[in-house]
Parts: sequence; C-alpha cells; structure tokens
Amino acid sequence: MKKILQKITTTWHKEALPCYVISRVPLIMVCYWQDFFNHKEAFAAHCTTDQPVYLIAMLGWQRETPLRAAELAAEVHAVAELAPSIRITFLSNSPVEERLITGAGLTSVFCHQNAFLDERRYRVVPAMRKQYDAIYVARITPFKRHQLASGISSLSLIGSWHDYERQHRDAVMQALPAAHWQKKAWAPRMYRHMNAAHTGLCLSAEEGAMFVSAEYLLCGLPVVSTPNIGGRDHLFTEPFAVTVSPSPQAVAEGVAWQIGQRHDPQDIRHAVIEKMQYHRSVFRKLVQSIYDAEGLDRDFADEWPAVYTHKLGIRCRMPWSKRRQQSLHVLPPLGYADGADSPRGINV
Repeated sequence: MKKILQKITTTWHKEALPCYVISRVPLIMVCYWQDFFNHKEAFAAHCTTDQPVYLIAMLGWQRETPLRAAELAAEVHAVAELAPSIRITFLSNSPVEERLITGAGLTSVFCHQNAFLDERRYRVVPAMRKQYDAIYVARITPFKRHQLASGISSLSLIGSWHDYERQHRDAVMQALPAAHWQKKAWAPRMYRHMNAAHTGLCLSAEEGAMFVSAEYLLCGLPVVSTPNIGGRDHLFTEPFAVTVSPSPQAVAEGVAWQIGQRHDPQDIRHAVIEKMQYHRSVFRKLVQSIYDAEGLDRDFADEWPAVYTHKLGIRCRMPWSKRRQQSLHVLPPLGYADGADSPRGINV
C-alpha cells in the first residue's frame, strides 16, 4: 500500500486530480466522481496489487434520473475493468439519488456534500446593515437562471463566466440593470457579502447539491429556491427555505415574504448545522464500516477531529500544514484544469 501512495503522490495540486486520503491502511480516498473517471487510466496504472483501494465518490452533478444513474453504472463498469481492486461508494445528495444508484447495482449512501462545509468559515453579523433584498452567488451560466431574479429591485450578484458565455452574460446584465454585480469575492470574506443581504437565492432547475445554498443558511439568511433536482433541498428547513414557482414574480414575492418573516438568523444557522451533523455521522459510519470489514481495531470517530477539514480539502484552499498532516494526495500531472465547471462538473 505504501508503494501505491508513493506512486500517486505529487505536490503539484493544480496540475492533478484532487483527492483526500483519509486513511493509508486501508487506503481510503475521497474525490469527485467525474474528476476520478476522467483520469481512471492513470490511476488504474498504479493499482497493480490485489489490495483493495476504497474510493468514496461525491457527485458534482445530479444522478436523480434513471438515465443519469444508468450512465453512472456504465462508467463504474469501465473503471472495474481497468482496476478490479477499487471499491466505490457514492455519496448521494438525496434519497431519490441513493435509490436510483443502488438500483443500478452500485453502492451508495445518502450523505449530503454540503455537510462538509466548515461552519466556522460562515458567520452571522448582526450589526451589518442590510443593503440588498437578495443575493445570488452563482456563475453566470444558463442553468443558473439569473433572469428569474428580474423582479427584485435590490439585488447583489457575485459570479464570473467563461469567455464562451459572454453573450449570455450580456443578456443577464441587460435583464438585471439595477443589480450590483461583482465578478469575484475573496472566500474568507464571503460571509460579509451574504450578511449584507436579507435573503439568498437558488434558482437553478438542475445541478448538484449547490454548496452556496447551505452557505446562505450558515450566514443566517433565509433562502428562496425553485423546484429542482440535485439535492440542495435536503438541508433546508421550513420556513427558513421556501420553494416558489420559476417566474420572476414568484421569486420576488418569495423574497418579500421571507423578509417579512423576520427570522432569527441564529435559528436559521442552528437548523442547518443540525442537519449537517447528521450527514457527517453517516460519513463516519461509512468509514468505520470499512475499518470493521478490514478487521482493524480503529475508531474513526476518534480520528474525525483531525481528519475533518472544509469540503474535505477538495477543490478549495486549505492550510499546507493541514494538507500535509492529513495526506492530501493527488495523481501525477494529467492536464487537469483546476476549478473547471460544466453541467457534468462541480457546481458553484
């Protein structure tokens, strides 16, 4: 196992596949499935022994339809042919997703990706003046449906775009002429941008679990969402999150209703943290089941405080000391574009 780790380790994170190695014996790693699948040949080349490698795979885009679940099963079959020693468990973002994935003959548990946000990075700032009725943190791309916010007169937008989406960006800006927009925000200060708004918006009809949907709640903002598939609803608690019809009028009315409720921001924050803690317990039980199957006398609950880090260290910045301590390993350089975003990739 040590030789496998030596082969797959490199320090050039931006040139390789991000994965978090949470155990060396047995080898247990966490990464996004699409990232892993795109580099399956390179990884399989290093897995030349019969020792099992346990992959816990998160899903960046929904698998809540039979077609998408079937596509996933075909991808897993392709990996199994290359590397029979890999044992894959998917972290589903909804019970529907879990049922469809297991129905396709794969292994999955309902364990929401947003549970791995570090709540210490997001704060409620009671003294901050509310400058905007709503904030929408989302890349300016068609599936984010910014035009649904056109009925909101006081709006903050944070999000960039790809060069090939410039025409769409221009259309969004024309539809939202009064919005205050900035392309980027420094992640450690994002909580301040959120605290300057009354509500947070989630307007896509389809994507993944949408990290920002939980980030709003951790900052004490109520959410206005639209019907969707991808799993974000499963960390919501009524009345702190409401789902409205996908029309500008309904979204604007939802924002006005949430503002009128005058929710206690700390109640909103505590409600989402409680749900996050449940899903973290599911993850701990999953890893413990691997330890038990391997006959190891280890308690992952005791290891968890040292293992846990924001988003499990994947596709985000984390201190080098923590990265080194917890062995954040990456595959050899394979032309991976760090932060790539697509309908099959990682959502904002």
